Amino acid sequence: MAKQQGLALGAALAAACVTAGCGTLRDPATIQPDMLGYNEAIAMSQREQLLLNIVRLRYRDTVNFIQITGVTTSYSSSLGGDLGSGFGIDAGPFEEALRFGAEGERSVRPLVEYEPLQGPGYAFQLLSPIEPSSLFLLTQSGWSAERLLLCCIARVAEVENARAAAGPTPDFVPDNTGFRALAADFRRLQLEGGLIVDIYAGSGGRQVVLTIRGESAPATRVREALGFEPGETSLPITDQATAGDALTVRGRSLLGILAALSQTVEVPAEHAAFVTAPPASGDWNTVIGGMFRVRHSEERPTDAAVAVQYRGVWFSIADSDLQSKSTFDLVSHLFALQAARGQAGAPDPLIVLSPGG
Repeated sequence: MAKQQGLALGAALAAACVTAGCGTLRDPATIQPDMLGYNEAIAMSQREQLLLNIVRLRYRDTVNFIQITGVTTSYSSSLGGDLGSGFGIDAGPFEEALRFGAEGERSVRPLVEYEPLQGPGYAFQLLSPIEPSSLFLLTQSGWSAERLLLCCIARVAEVENARAAAGPTPDFVPDNTGFRALAADFRRLQLEGGLIVDIYAGSGGRQVVLTIRGESAPATRVREALGFEPGETSLPITDQATAGDALTVRGRSLLGILAALSQTVEVPAEHAAFVTAPPASGDWNTVIGGMFRVRHSEERPTDAAVAVQYRGVWFSIADSDLQSKSTFDLVSHLFALQAARGQAGAPDPLIVLSPGG
């Protein structure tokens, strides 16, 4: 009878432990820390990968992008216990002493899916020019028109933006003085409310129209540089050469943008043989308007917003360098924009990794 009571007590304790959560596969309280942890890890890996490829381009090395396409987490738990009994003799009758022990264990196993960017996805996302209409629309979301033009636009009307900067580092610094002046005037117009970008839907599809309003000096200079007729204040934006009343704008490809930014990566003296020698005159930081800088150091910097190690050297963007951080953030958004536009072609092969497996 005593043994039956002991077994019943053990079973009751085990059931109580399970009911209390000892055997729960997943506690809802774990959802938030798990999601935040994955979010931070993925965001940091994407930033580091982007910076790494900018540095690679400075060395004329091949870029390579791996995209995370899915993250799943499996939870498992186990419950163990022991039940025993013993008999002791005292002044009275035998008394049965029961002992019961229980322990639980839970493990978390993340599964991450990676997709190499290659084939049609690579060609579209990295090599296709970004739609200039999309870039101009970003000015209406608060992005600096000057930053967008200097980093992402190859030509507006007849004004070119350092075409040689969007490829392997040349042995000279191109002169984009006129384009930098135009970009600065665009920014002044933006701040004073004279730069308007509208979308119109017609039979031919969506049309993005640029309006330069006001009679300020920047407005007059911009309209003149873009070829506006006297009294004309608006022109539709197109990326096609046209003889009609439209403003021809050529956007850089994402690879061209990364190449242009890579010209400002600072390289240690001992790596001089691996990169194009600095030109006798000119400054790449001037070409990009002082909006991006990647520094180098022997040790991992403690004040970096993002840092990667390459060829035994640490390359980083300082956390206090707001201009570079804003430009880097812009490129991250453009990368996502191109990915959304390039969902064509056969799916690329997947690499599935299971950490710890």
